[in-house]
Amino acid sequence: MITKDNDYICKSKYRVAIFLYYDATGIVDDYIVYYLSQLKGLVSRLIVVCNGYISEEGRSTLSSIADTVYERENKGFDGWAYKDVLENVIGWDNVVNYDELIITNNTIYGPITPFEEMFEAMEGSHADFWGALIRYQDKSARTFNGRPTVHGYIPDFLLSNFWVIRKKAIVSKAFKDFWDTLHPLNSYEDSGIYCEPVFAQSLRDAGLIMDSYMGDERRFSCQSPTETDTYYQLSREQIPIIRRKAFFNPLFMNLNCDHGDNTVRTMEYITEHTDYDESMIYKNLCRTVNLYDIHNRLHLDYILPEKYESEDLKTLKTAVILRLGRAEKLSYCKKYLSDLPENTDIFVTVKTEEIKNMVKAELDYVKEIFVSSDTGFVNSLFVLCKDVIEKGGYDYICTFDDVELKNVRWERTEEACRERCLGTLIGSKDNVYSILSLMEKNKHIGAMATVPPYCANMLSRAGGDWDCDFKSVKALYDALGLKVNLDSNKPCVYAQYGAMWIRPQALRLMTGFDFTQIKNTIPDIDNAAMHIVLYAIQQAGFISARAISAFEARLDITNMNYMLGDICRNIKNKAGDFRNYSQLMMILNDALDAYNGIEPVIMKSAEDDDVGNQQSFDSDTLNSILDKASAGLLAKKLAKKFVPKKLWSKMRKRHYKKKR
Repeated sequence: MITKDNDYICKSKYRVAIFLYYDATGIVDDYIVYYLSQLKGLVSRLIVVCNGYISEEGRSTLSSIADTVYERENKGFDGWAYKDVLENVIGWDNVVNYDELIITNNTIYGPITPFEEMFEAMEGSHADFWGALIRYQDKSARTFNGRPTVHGYIPDFLLSNFWVIRKKAIVSKAFKDFWDTLHPLNSYEDSGIYCEPVFAQSLRDAGLIMDSYMGDERRFSCQSPTETDTYYQLSREQIPIIRRKAFFNPLFMNLNCDHGDNTVRTMEYITEHTDYDESMIYKNLCRTVNLYDIHNRLHLDYILPEKYESEDLKTLKTAVILRLGRAEKLSYCKKYLSDLPENTDIFVTVKTEEIKNMVKAELDYVKEIFVSSDTGFVNSLFVLCKDVIEKGGYDYICTFDDVELKNVRWERTEEACRERCLGTLIGSKDNVYSILSLMEKNKHIGAMATVPPYCANMLSRAGGDWDCDFKSVKALYDALGLKVNLDSNKPCVYAQYGAMWIRPQALRLMTGFDFTQIKNTIPDIDNAAMHIVLYAIQQAGFISARAISAFEARLDITNMNYMLGDICRNIKNKAGDFRNYSQLMMILNDALDAYNGIEPVIMKSAEDDDVGNQQSFDSDTLNSILDKASAGLLAKKLAKKFVPKKLWSKMRKRHYKKKR
């Protein structure tokens, strides 16, 4: 085999690296290019093995860095890819000549700190094989995702995202035997059961010494330190790699042991204390991860200070686009427009010449007024004000409408929503400057919306329900040619009432689209566009955040604790004690399963009209569910314990089929 000589650390060692690449779209992101360029400096030969499809551009990129690019069928996950390379690219006769073999993949970001520091530190280890990250032993884990483990528990094992195999291990019988007898890996569960744990334990059983750069002092910090303790690993241990999963795993994994602060602290540390370009992480997350998960893991909700002003921000060129559908709402809109930064241009879209004249009389400082029978979100922004966004030369633009809530019983409800959204975005110069400061500090934020209201009959929507025809959203998504992760089963992240501060360049996919072609083909296109706009911004490579005023945040802290406390007390009194969020959700899910056989309780009132007369539960109804659930739950759990899994699954399907 032909090799290239490179300058690499520890000149006395002949070191080869195998890097596994997999991406469903075949794209090679910048973080991979950087990772490989740094890995290249450690080795005399770099082999990239590609599982499945890779684009022509991606192949060219990898070939410019690696000595060998080997493409194979996407089969067997990482374990069988490594096995394939060892057997068919390198060959066992050549493997035994290596001083060290590095096995790694693209499921990590890095090196956040220089690789050389880790390798220099590990020179003092007597290990025969070592890794950057370790999964700690769990004697109680007899199963993995419901399937029995090989050893009857989970032993200490090194994560296969970065293995270093030294000479003694390379030439050992145990090393080759592991690959020769590697179990077929047809699922994630297979990989977690038969690959990493078996590799580590079989080599140790053969008398080889294992070590990890990740220390042992955080063994009991949390359930999965390599995913939920990365801030400590980076800031205290200077571990150079971070698992990608840490940036998009469900938030409940953290909430079961802390306040979910690990990921955002990790990102802030990378930005403020390392030379690693965090934009590579943002770019990859925007391309591959659902916006809801990005929002939760990076805690993209910000509390605005009561007082904020900066001379630097006064040089920014800003604009406001008001979508005014009703003349009677002009008075309160005027209130919000009266206290903007001095260099803010104001544009208004109205339905009639009569309303235009009213706006001229009331708001003589407006730069331009557009008249159209359609003042909806799409026509106002992407047709009437398209040039304002694309060619106005503005640093930031705020867009909002006159906030109309249909079928709402109380006027105070509309006022509360208006203050939550418009009061936050343009309620004062302090708020505006604070938002602009946040967006100036983090150039990856493309839009700043508001924390949604939850009062009155909007509580059920606070979780991020799509609250619209998802078919229309998907049709618009397809028309725009979006590729970002869109999932109807994940809560929607959207700008309430289309109110937000935006970077004009973040909207380029929507301003560059001719909406007149599809305007009459997608039902309720304005609602669909409001729900898709932040995903279009994500496609452009920007994340979206939300803001809330200090006063509104103060209300939320009290109100959320009140509601959560009420819920927890009711459930605890009726269903027994629980310890964390996951257990709470299990109780609720089981209780609602038991409730399926009870006649639905419909509570109809004027406030329910605009939510489709959906079923709702008061506290007495919830207590009834929990009261009736206890015996049923006991029977169900006993049945599940003794009924075979396949039969239980068939019984459940038959049960729900009958109910439908």
